[in-house]
Amino acid sequence: MYCPKCLNDTLKLRSSGVIKIAFNGKHRDASLFTFNFAKESLFKMEDNLKIKIEDFLMWYATFKNKQVLNIFEIYSNDFSCTNKCPIDIHAKISVVGPIYTIEFVTKTIQELCAKYGIECNVSEKSFI
Repeated sequence: MYCPKCLNDTLKLRSSGVIKIAFNGKHRDASLFTFNFAKESLFKMEDNLKIKIEDFLMWYATFKNKQVLNIFEIYSNDFSCTNKCPIDIHAKISVVGPIYTIEFVTKTIQELCAKYGIECNVSEKSFI
């Protein structure tokens, strides 16, 4: 991935860290979870993401005036540049691609939105 500071292809995801999710800019304090490549399989990390998305959508389903969900943020700031560039602690660097496939995330969101009766518009451009 490209480093936002030096613009080189030197940005790497650390072996462990925190993933956060937000939909249409809305998030919950409980909408984050840890990952650890040394201790977790991809299947377990996918399961963790699905659990957090479902938790968020159950909460969002209780809203009276729901907007169509069309902006999805699944991100971490646990990246480092091999050129030792300082990465802003408020950076939102997507983990769709480095960890999760766009197909898995899109399918998961669509299935869970349908389950909870939430209208969503998911495409590749939906992910920040």
